[in-house]
Amino acid sequence: MHGTDQVVAAPTPNDDPTLVALRYSRVPDRTGDIFLVPRPFWVVTAAGTTHGTPYAYDREVPVLLFGAGIKGGHYGGAVSPVDIVPTLAALAGVHMPKTDGRVLREALSTPPNATTP
Repeated sequence: MHGTDQVVAAPTPNDDPTLVALRYSRVPDRTGDIFLVPRPFWVVTAAGTTHGTPYAYDREVPVLLFGAGIKGGHYGGAVSPVDIVPTLAALAGVHMPKTDGRVLREALSTPPNATTP
C-alpha cells in the first residue's frame, strides 16, 4: 500500500516497482487521492480488459518503430512507452526540455539534434 505522500515524493533507486508505476500514472491537479491497485490478474470491470495495472504483465509491451528516420533492427535493451514521445520529438526536430522518457537513439538512422535530451 502506498499513500499519496509516497507517490508525490522524489524517486529513489530502491522504490517498489508498483510505486514507480503509480508515479507515471499521476497527473498533478487531476489525480485523485486514492490509487486502486487490484490484485494480480484481477479485472475490476464487468466487461473487457484493461491495461492500467502496475504489474509487469500489464506494463511490458513491445515498442515498434518504423518509417523515415528509423534504422531497421531489433534492439534488446529496456525501453518504455514513455520513450516514444521524446523519440518522435527528436525525429521531428522538437526540443523537449523535460521528459520522463529518453530518446531511443539506437533506433534512429541519423542522430537527433544535440540539444535533444
